[in-house]
Amino acid sequence: MFGIKISPTTETNIKSSLVLAGVMTMVGLLGSLVAGTAGVIAGIGLTFTVSAATMWFSRELALWLMNAKEVKPEEKPEGFDLNKMIDKLRKEKAIDLKVMPKVCIMDSKTKNAFATGRHRGHTAIAITTGLLQAAKDHAKGDMEKANRWIEAILLHELGHIVNGDIATKTMASILVGSVRVMSESLYTQRVENRQAAKKNITKKNDKADASKKNEQSWLGAMGEYLVFNWIIPYTGSLLALCLSRTREYAADDMAAKCGRAKDMAEAFELLRKPGEKGRHDHSPQMKAFSAMMCASLNPEEDQKAADRLKSPEVGFFESLSLNISQLFSTHPPLDARIQRMRDQEKQTSDKDTKKSKNTDDAESNKKKRACCH
Repeated sequence: MFGIKISPTTETNIKSSLVLAGVMTMVGLLGSLVAGTAGVIAGIGLTFTVSAATMWFSRELALWLMNAKEVKPEEKPEGFDLNKMIDKLRKEKAIDLKVMPKVCIMDSKTKNAFATGRHRGHTAIAITTGLLQAAKDHAKGDMEKANRWIEAILLHELGHIVNGDIATKTMASILVGSVRVMSESLYTQRVENRQAAKKNITKKNDKADASKKNEQSWLGAMGEYLVFNWIIPYTGSLLALCLSRTREYAADDMAAKCGRAKDMAEAFELLRKPGEKGRHDHSPQMKAFSAMMCASLNPEEDQKAADRLKSPEVGFFESLSLNISQLFSTHPPLDARIQRMRDQEKQTSDKDTKKSKNTDDAESNKKKRACCH
């Protein structure tokens, strides 16, 4: 990034900060246009008030909407001791989460998971029965291997908790909502002003002047409609989706920091496989919470678009369409995330090999010096 060598996690954090700054700027500018300085203060004040209320009840609300049930310590859904897994993983040096998250299960054939909560001490991690069953089936009964994949997914969700992504995503969603509300308010205000101006023109007898004004008013109305109902709201949504994608990479890095990059890559390969019917089936609730999930709800479609973009045969308009569709994706393509984990696994392996070689060389030199004496 800018020729400076920084860690992948630091880069995603910088990008996230820039995105939030962009959305905050949009809120401020729209508030200013709606009601001047008072509008800015009111817009930001309302945003943070609603954000705080949403964050406070985020865990209970998300679990209720997703129909997620708490897993008791003695329960082992599909043979996985989820409570024991999370209790072990939260004590990893890179995580060090003091309070145990609430562990929940969702009865769904979908292969996914999510984390929610207002802060590190009030969180929950939910995983689908479909993902647990798929891990067990794909491992062909090898529960040790299946456990490693599920633990990698749980590390990803713990990464979201430790990185504060839940609060960040909630804040971004509320800010984008504020942008849409203020944009629509400003558009309504402009329409009312235009109608009032039209009435004043009608009172005059100059028909030619009125006709010219009406033509200009019609063009202005079309432009304002596009700007306030399409361009501004969708720009805010695109910024929020960009934030969602960058935070996924940062959460993936948590598995790598805990030495589980290989397991994370293999778990993503499991998520990429379609269901029994050759497609991914999702409930309306799952679709509504798609940005919170561990992976995209339609990984094959996302990957097809990414692969097609690399093709030399793709035309300009198709390329434009594919690029736009990728902008509206909640997650990066799984192949990109898998490759990223493979690269980090290789870097760790190379470092370990170099460290081992240096240790062996040091021991060899020590023995040579001892022989000389």
